[in-house]
Amino acid sequence: MGTRLGAMRTAAVRRGLSLAQYLEKIAEGLKYCAACDAWHPRRAFNADSARPDGLHVYCAMARSRANAEGRAA
Repeated sequence: MGTRLGAMRTAAVRRGLSLAQYLEKIAEGLKYCAACDAWHPRRAFNADSARPDGLHVYCAMARSRANAEGRAA
C-alpha cells in the first residue's frame, strides 16, 4: 500500500507540477478541481465527509454546470 506522500507526488505529476509546487498550492488554500482542470480556493468546494480532505472533488460551479446539463457530478 502507498503512502500519503506517494499519493501527493502522484497528484502533483498528474497536474504537471513538482511536489514542492503542489504543496505550495495547498498551503495557499487552493484545491484542484478535476472538472475545471484548474485550482480554486477551498471555499469554492462543497463539503463531502466521505473524502479525506472533507471537500468534494469538483468545485460548486462545475457541479452546478453538470447538474444543469443533466449529468451527475
